[in-house]
Order: sequence, then structure tokens, then C-alpha cells
Amino acid sequence: MQRRLAWNSALAASLVLSACQAHRTASTADFNASLSSLAASDEAPAVPSSEAVDELLASDAGSLNQMIAESTQALDELFESNLAHLLEQSPEPAAAPEPSEPKSHQPAPASDSAGLSALLEEAALEQPEPQATPQLSELARDVVDALIAGLDASDRPLEDALALLGLDSLIPGAANAPLECDALSSSEMTHYQSARTLLDAIRTAADDPDAVADAAEQIAGELAADAPLRIDRVELCSRVDGFGQFTRFRGNTFLAGRRQRVIVYVELSRFGHTQLAGSANDPMYAVELTQRIEVYHEPDQVLAMATPTLSDRRISRNRFRDYYVVTAIDLPETLSVGKYGIRVTMTDLSDDSIAEAVIPLTIVADSSALTENP
Repeated sequence: MQRRLAWNSALAASLVLSACQAHRTASTADFNASLSSLAASDEAPAVPSSEAVDELLASDAGSLNQMIAESTQALDELFESNLAHLLEQSPEPAAAPEPSEPKSHQPAPASDSAGLSALLEEAALEQPEPQATPQLSELARDVVDALIAGLDASDRPLEDALALLGLDSLIPGAANAPLECDALSSSEMTHYQSARTLLDAIRTAADDPDAVADAAEQIAGELAADAPLRIDRVELCSRVDGFGQFTRFRGNTFLAGRRQRVIVYVELSRFGHTQLAGSANDPMYAVELTQRIEVYHEPDQVLAMATPTLSDRRISRNRFRDYYVVTAIDLPETLSVGKYGIRVTMTDLSDDSIAEAVIPLTIVADSSALTENP
């Protein structure tokens, strides 16, 4: 319907424009003829008056209005004629087709449906059935078996043994494998047993909150017993009141030609305990150490003085935790100006392990070079 109205409007506009064009052409021809006759005449043209001009314009406007009215009437008669009947019979514009799915470029299936069914059944038979996902325990078992099989030839047996220890919760008994072979050295076996003890305590921590702390303390003591003696701190002091309670010299600088009394303070750890014989029912523990102090000239390592080997033996019903040794010595007045070192050597008689430490010492010729000491 909208299309028919558009055609009707276009046709009416075309007829009006044609009439206007015809009137313009006729007016232009009359105007050109008048100009030609005026040019051929020798007489001067008469200038029309303003009243004549107004009458001329009014007559032209009236003619144009009459022409438009006649054109409108002609259009109405045209629409009522057979032409309007033909326009009403013009077909409506076809609706746009609905979008369709793009056609596949695959070849058309064969008409023989029985053959197609056979092919589909054959393809289904050829497809492998999905495999079940292995359970975590199965994977853990594979890892455990691989670790145990390669434990004797492993270049890092302790790491592999610790891996088995971690898998013991999934595969009970996996932690026993390192105990049944000779892959671990003595020290590695000690470390493995300590880790196992701690892990067992962590697993049972819900039942005994103190189990982890007790196990860690026990393990620390056992590992320290197997470690060599160690000097944790050594100081040159003017006064010592107890473990960690001392007054040290500032700068360790002294004047030449004078005897100087000093105290050598030594803190120790990883010392061994020996249980005294006959104390099974009431255990008694002993710590036995020796000490030697040497003063040497640092540039040439010439020994300036040395103390005899001193013994330090202590007995207690409990194992010692804090251990320190205090030794007073006199620096001789024969020490010349220069740099010295005070070497402290400690020996643990329980395992013959040795620990050493050096205290720097400076001897000056003038008191103005002394570092203030308390």
C-alpha cells in the first residue's frame, strides 16, 4: 500500500512539472520573439508603465493558478480511470526471506540408509573406550615402588627416603623401606630417624599438643650430640658475672711495657654428655672439656705466650643447656707494639672434637692511641 501511494505521488509531481515546463517554454518563446522584433525595428521601444507591469504579472499568476487547478482535476480523472485500476492491481512488494542456516558443503548422504547405519556402527566399534582415571592411592603406589626400586643406586638416597616418609600416610609401610636397605650412611640414617619422629609427633598433635615441642627438643638434643663441639662466642673481658653477663674491653687495645690482666670468656654448644657409671637408677651426666690459650704475633705467626692445657669438668643430674668457660690470663709486658691474636682452642673429650676462635689484640706505644676501656 505504501508503495502504491509513493507511485501516485511521483506520477502527480511528474504531471505538474511537465505542465510548468511547457508554460515556461511558451513564455520563453514569446519573450525571445519580442526581443527579435524589437531588435529589427528602428523605433525606440516603448517603456510600459507600472500599472501595465502589475496587470501583466497578475495575468501570468492567474494563468498559472488555472493551469495547476486543471492539472489537479486531470489527475483526479486519471486515478478514476483504468490507469488507477491498474495501479491498484500492482503486486505488493515481496517480504524479505527469513535468514537460513548456511548449507554445509559436505557431500549429500547416500540414499542407502542401511549402508550408512552399518558404517556408523563400525566407527563406534573402532573408538577406544574411555579409561578410568587412576586413583590417588594407585599413583602413590607407583611412586613408592619406583623410589624403593632405585633407592640403593640413588645419588641422593636421603632425599628419596624423605619422599617415602611423606608418602607413608597414603601407602602405609613406605617409610620402612629406607630402614631395610644400606643406602643411607650413619649420619643420614640419624637425620631420617629424626624426621620420622617429628612427623609422627605432628600427626598425633591433636591428641597431645606438647608432643611436637617435646619431639623437636629431643631431636635437637640428639642431633647436637652427634655434631662436633662449637664455640658460639668468645670475648676479652674485664669482668664476668655469669652466662651472658660480662663487661668486655673496648677495642682490645693495651699499652706496651705493662702487664695486663684480662678474662677470656667462651660460650659453647654441641658438647657431649657422658653418663657416669653406676647411675642407671639416678642418672648423672658429665661434660669434660680442655682449653688452651695462645697469644701470637699476627704478621709472622710467632708465638708470644701460651697457657698450659686446662681442664673443665662438670657433673649434673640434668643435661647442660648453657655452658661457658671463664679463664683469667696476664698479658706479658714483653709484648711489642703491633697486632696480635689470642687463639682459644677447646676440645671435647667425649668425642675429641675441636673448636677454635681468635680474639684480635692491639699493643700500642703511646697512651694517646689507647681505645677507652672501662
